[in-house]
Amino acid sequence: MRERILTRLQRAAGEYVSGEELAAELGVSRTAVWKRVAELKAAGYPIESCTRLGYRLPPGAGALDAPLFAGRCIRVEETDSTNRLARELWEAGAIGHGDVVVAVRQTQGRGRRGRRWESPPGGLWFSLLLRPSLAPAQVAPFSLVCAVAVAEALQCFVPVPVQVKWPNDVLVGGRKAAGVLLEMQAEFDRIEYVIAGIGINVNLDREVFPAPLRGLVTSLQAEAGAPLPLETVLQEVLGGLQACYGEFVASGWPPFRRRFHRLCAHRGRLIRVCQGGSRLEGIDEGVDADGCLRLRLDDGRLVRVAAGDVVFDSGLDAGGDECTSSG
Repeated sequence: MRERILTRLQRAAGEYVSGEELAAELGVSRTAVWKRVAELKAAGYPIESCTRLGYRLPPGAGALDAPLFAGRCIRVEETDSTNRLARELWEAGAIGHGDVVVAVRQTQGRGRRGRRWESPPGGLWFSLLLRPSLAPAQVAPFSLVCAVAVAEALQCFVPVPVQVKWPNDVLVGGRKAAGVLLEMQAEFDRIEYVIAGIGINVNLDREVFPAPLRGLVTSLQAEAGAPLPLETVLQEVLGGLQACYGEFVASGWPPFRRRFHRLCAHRGRLIRVCQGGSRLEGIDEGVDADGCLRLRLDDGRLVRVAAGDVVFDSGLDAGGDECTSSG
């Protein structure tokens, strides 16, 4: 959608195009157009907005020099893990910042803590390599930023709510449909690279998942009622990731903390956090300045949780986390 908006504004040769006209051409709401334009602005595109007139690229803007992740897209039919392949290609000097590795199928897709992620044909399984000029400690909340970017991008494809589940899951209609696995190589004060592995259940039937998970997971196809073009979904998600990445590098975590809270499926609810063999129960009071979960226990104490699996009364099961992250 972002590419189509840019193309339409370029064709307008400096004239304004109304949001209503763009919405009609794209088959979406004016709110959806406004959101995509805001993301394009955050990514560096010089789009001007004017009440009652719409949007335009100013005269003389010429060729746009902030393309949507200008890096290459390396596609393979099958790999064990796109995160592993991206890391191997980086070490060989074959890929760089903004490059994406996409697989039709992963044979050993991984979630957090080494859990398995089912990755058959019909889904989007990809890894994005980034080289942010940040200190390693600053990147801690970036997996939450990626989850926000994916959730916001997927909302335009389905009629049901798309939400996030701390720390890295994306829920569609209350069921798991996507996830993020972040891996980083860094020295004491310098990041060598960050690989964001992302898995999205796009055109998958629930029958492809193991029987115990079928009530816990879903796909965009199942919620939209029809298959979706994988390339369209990929480009929409990559556009959202670029906009969020640019904003995160420029402004840090604070703007995304509000967005994560708005999208969070369990904020303000009674939840259970599973950490290995131990469990904590309490009211979710949101995430803090580092992206850690704040949990209010029965005795009134407020504890800070840096890692764990969240369970709440939607029926989501911590045992299903093999289907919450990719890479």
